Amino acid sequence: MDAQANAILAAARTTADGMVTEREAKTVLAAAGIPVTQGILCDSEDAAVQAAASLGLPVVLKVSAPDILHKTEVGGVRANLHTAEAVRDAYRGISTSVRQARGAAQQFRILVDKMASGHEFFLGATRGEFGPMILFGLGGIMAELFHDVAYGLVPLDEQDARRMLRSTRAAALFDGFRGTAGVAEDVMVALLVKTSRFLEAHPEVAELDMNPIIARGSTALVADARFVIGEPPVAAESMVLSPEAMDKLYAPRAVAVVGVTTGRYNRGRVWMRSVQKAGFKGPLYAVTRKESVDDFPTVASLAEIAEVPDLVMIEVAKANVLEVLQQCVDRGVPWVAIRASGFGEDGTEEGRALKARLIETVRGTGTRVIGPSALGPYSPAAGLVPDGASQEPGGVAFITQSGVAFLQLARIAREKRFGISRAISFGSEADVGVENHLRVFRQDPATRIIACHVEGVRNPPAFARELIAAGHEKPVLLLKGGRTALGARAVQSHSGAMTTPGNTWEALCAKAGAILVNDLDDLSDHIIAFSHMKAPPGPRLAFVTPSGGQGVIFADECHRHGLSMPGLTEETGRQLAAILSAGTSVHNPMDFAAEYFQPKVMTPALDMIAADPNIDAIVFHIAIDLYAVTVKYADWVRDAFVDVLASTGGAIRNKPLAVLMPHVIDDALRAEVEQRLLRAGVVVLPTAPRLLRVLASLRTWHAGKPAAL
Repeated sequence: MDAQANAILAAARTTADGMVTEREAKTVLAAAGIPVTQGILCDSEDAAVQAAASLGLPVVLKVSAPDILHKTEVGGVRANLHTAEAVRDAYRGISTSVRQARGAAQQFRILVDKMASGHEFFLGATRGEFGPMILFGLGGIMAELFHDVAYGLVPLDEQDARRMLRSTRAAALFDGFRGTAGVAEDVMVALLVKTSRFLEAHPEVAELDMNPIIARGSTALVADARFVIGEPPVAAESMVLSPEAMDKLYAPRAVAVVGVTTGRYNRGRVWMRSVQKAGFKGPLYAVTRKESVDDFPTVASLAEIAEVPDLVMIEVAKANVLEVLQQCVDRGVPWVAIRASGFGEDGTEEGRALKARLIETVRGTGTRVIGPSALGPYSPAAGLVPDGASQEPGGVAFITQSGVAFLQLARIAREKRFGISRAISFGSEADVGVENHLRVFRQDPATRIIACHVEGVRNPPAFARELIAAGHEKPVLLLKGGRTALGARAVQSHSGAMTTPGNTWEALCAKAGAILVNDLDDLSDHIIAFSHMKAPPGPRLAFVTPSGGQGVIFADECHRHGLSMPGLTEETGRQLAAILSAGTSVHNPMDFAAEYFQPKVMTPALDMIAADPNIDAIVFHIAIDLYAVTVKYADWVRDAFVDVLASTGGAIRNKPLAVLMPHVIDDALRAEVEQRLLRAGVVVLPTAPRLLRVLASLRTWHAGKPAAL
């Protein structure tokens, strides 16, 4: 960066709004190696004519003022000026329009710039919770009109930049459109990467607009630019805990529960009984005034326990939490989980004061806190299992901020038959950041899939670093609450106006290779699919059904999810026709009609479909209402029909098979079939959109990833 550019940035820091207008902004960008058009600021018609002559006609004239964000809204742009007289007319016209729109006192100058021709793109940046974020889309007013914008977190490498470019409809212009010249993709990739490096070098840049960028062939020039300077962000403290420290949380040698009573439903007592039933090997201490609670050793205080528990579950009321926490600190307890809420997450002054006292109590000590408003750890292998949760160890780890979501996923694991490696309900994150749990799950060899539910995180940059690291090693499924909330701050740029918290999280997931899900059903669907199913090698699906109408609906959904339903080869068609009777269809979707419940036909037919080179995966539609009527009169179908699908184990000839089985009013029979198939490793989902979404996610994640599953 040269002295002139540094001087411009330094001057902007002293202004109230930090605005850097077009001429100065382009000077700074040019010093950073970003190609710009070189304009000349003018204060008179004669100066504008002289500037146009020196630049070479045709030119464009644009108003330049710190407080005019949208030039076209005040009539501040005149383009394609080919003569000196046209330049004079444009200068007068802009001056008149601006004063009519803003008043005679409006201060401005007019920039004369060389007229460039080509496609118009928009490139901007704004500072989000995870750091600078770059935006790319169509330029001019098209950016905000169509909102066809790609978002990417800094730093961007070439792969990130190409992904952004190709995710917009603007990418169609790279190859040219209706006879117009195209744009070399490498030129735009280089521009995005240079912009990323500029933002890394200048963290004080809060917002940046380069709009339009005129691109044609191997040339791309920034024709207009402005940015806003702010205070550089201050990095938050990040607590990094060792694997040995985290092991004491997820595999404690001894646990004490404070606040246990013999009441009909005491949460501490219920937790202890569940953990005991799950086979926890260490001692469990009930800290209580009662003389006995079931068959657990009881003590009146933590001081009476001879050994120091690795984990203390605090189940007392909010008013007593800090007293118990101090006792834990005094005993040197490594981990404490606090269930009580009301420590700032409720927004009250009292709650914030309690949280501050809690943080101060453990500051500088060896005691770490999960919560408040947390249910603590869940680890079947260690015998830490909440009431009603699956006790089956497995490859799924999950992190939730919400206790309800934690218990729901724990029970879904039991119902949908996927095993748990480790899980945590971390609550309001007063002490230990969620990034520590992400790191544990990433490093845990037993964990194959990470599911994460958050509403907000205390240290976004630290969380982002761990999510990106995890997402490049394992499938990460992220459910973010509150993605559609509008930002509260006033923005001074296109970039700020077009950015929401949801965009920020989408950009983070894109960089991490994580899958952003929409709700708990979507999260559960993805866990089931990633747990049981191979990734389809391609997008081509075969759909087998007893109903042609359902096949048409399914084909429409395929298109929405970037999947297809190609025809089978002629050879496969001949083979199927030889074993199917009249009334069936050997086209895709395949209507098996009367052959639907015939194992002697279905088994070879599915094998023929899987062998077809045009097919990457099979979706089998179980019409559960038709199944219910059939088994009522032909009970032999109950086993024979389902066994054909279960025997596949979820794949035929190394191609995945999934089952679409809608819910019905009387769902008991459906649940029976689903459980049999899930036990056999066959994925079952109730709607075409849900099933096709997870198939598309499987393909997306596995593309270019190590074969971890």
